[in-house]
Amino acid sequence: MAGHSQDRWYKTETNAEGKPVRVKSDRYGIGLRYRARYIGPDGTEKSKSFPDRQKRLAENWLSHIASDMSKGQYIEPRAARITFKGYAEKWLNAHSADLSSQIVTEQRLRLHDFPVLGSRPLHSFRPEHLRELVSALEVNP
Repeated sequence: MAGHSQDRWYKTETNAEGKPVRVKSDRYGIGLRYRARYIGPDGTEKSKSFPDRQKRLAENWLSHIASDMSKGQYIEPRAARITFKGYAEKWLNAHSADLSSQIVTEQRLRLHDFPVLGSRPLHSFRPEHLRELVSALEVNP
């Protein structure tokens, strides 16, 4: 598994006989109960919290993260928020073509692509979204 889930409402302590016992923590009943944590490929810790009675959901989330990492399909959560428009604008600024090509590319993106795909996060692209763009281009070339 990619990480572990933590129950923030209970903690384990050792009693007088040396046996571990679960006792209520200071956070008992306050806020979200479970926190699922993992270390991302970049070495930083990522986490997500889940409500009471949702431990299985937290563990499933960790399983999906581990699966994505093993398949090479993991997307860092902050990077997943980048929209097509944001990415395209950064790409266009870094693009080393001649000025006239940059102007034409910027116009095409602004007039055709951004109205259809501009606000869509990059991680959410599916074939039907590209088909929607192609259909829009066929109507208004």
